[in-house]
Amino acid sequence: MRDYTKYVGKFSHAMIETLITNEKYRNKRGWENLSNEHILKRIKEETAEIETALINQAPTRDIIKECTDVANFCMMLADNLERRDEGDKK
Repeated sequence: MRDYTKYVGKFSHAMIETLITNEKYRNKRGWENLSNEHILKRIKEETAEIETALINQAPTRDIIKECTDVANFCMMLADNLERRDEGDKK
């Protein structure tokens, strides 16, 4: 079986860098108060940015940045859903 750790580890590091940059320089903090609908909208917008970057043959680092944006919004949605389920269990 393939060792996925190195792939996920490298990509998750890029995700964390993006989150820290957004928090530090763009005053974006947290996602707990964002609606699932808003997050889904952002996933769609960021996915379209990946498509545009691929079509325009953007530099690889720019395309990967867009991929990390999509992944971060997916993580935010998953986190909100998990917290909602935990709240339902209380």
